[in-house]
Amino acid sequence: GGEITQQDVINAQAGWAGAIKEISKIYLSGGDYVGAAAKAAGELYGYGHTPVLFKPTKAADAQFRPTAEEAMSYFVGSDAVPGGYSEDHGFAINGGKGWSEVVFQNHQIDISGAVAIAMGNYFFTSAADGSTSKVEYTFGYTKNSDGKVRIFLHHSSIPYGSAPASGTPPAAASVTPVAAAFVGSAQGAPKRHSMGFAYSVQKDAYVDLTFGNDVGYLPDGTPMNRAGNCINHPETIGPDPHSPGSPLPRALFVNDVGYLPDGTPMNKAGNAINHPESIGHDPHAPGSPLPPSVYAADVGYLVDGTPLEAAGNNAVH
Repeated sequence: GGEITQQDVINAQAGWAGAIKEISKIYLSGGDYVGAAAKAAGELYGYGHTPVLFKPTKAADAQFRPTAEEAMSYFVGSDAVPGGYSEDHGFAINGGKGWSEVVFQNHQIDISGAVAIAMGNYFFTSAADGSTSKVEYTFGYTKNSDGKVRIFLHHSSIPYGSAPASGTPPAAASVTPVAAAFVGSAQGAPKRHSMGFAYSVQKDAYVDLTFGNDVGYLPDGTPMNRAGNCINHPETIGPDPHSPGSPLPRALFVNDVGYLPDGTPMNKAGNAINHPESIGHDPHAPGSPLPPSVYAADVGYLVDGTPLEAAGNNAVH
């Protein structure tokens, strides 16, 4: 293999970034992006030359990819290769949206003879909307018997914490939240649309808001307080109301009795989970006080014949 230099590492990173952009470009133009990805993988990764330790960013069921076939599934999507993993939506093509830019920002490069380890952040710019996602990496490089520098270690992860990733890429674009990070969304791995983007299960039922879903994030990670026409009126943009500890907006009326389809009590739904001090008893439990109504149709029957005095929560009182 021989000694490896810092310039070898820089060149390998430039090759990796260029390959991701080229694969996306070919995909978006309708070309053979799978063939392009296979060629790039052979040039960049040490599969067939040395064991490869690969832990992708967006892999939960098959966390580690020791074979070239498993790596291809991750980069081009399960539908594009035989035996692909269903959780793979094509990282190299951004789940169908493509990447227009990839920028490496090394924290440090350590070289020991024929092995180099690089750690830092890289920034991916979506070809669809120009948003930029920050991801952490550790790469290991070595020279194979043919004299070429290839990756033998690749570990990527989303920055720690429940809040969306933040930071300023070395390029001009500013960072927006990583799509996979949803504060207050359903527990476990994010659900994914057939196009590849992550979305929140509707456990986040914001029952206590005034005429607006102004808490949460769009599928691409845009906070609701910066969505739509708000971007044309930056002077009106307030703090992200979904941050833990933000004040709970009050509604003129509240559906505070009952359960969501997944069994979550209404008094623990939506932004209430960020304000445990405000969570009272479950108002739907048998024996709990009936919330007073400003008006009530307390005479008559429902269409199935149920008397109104025995309908709804009255049934448990």
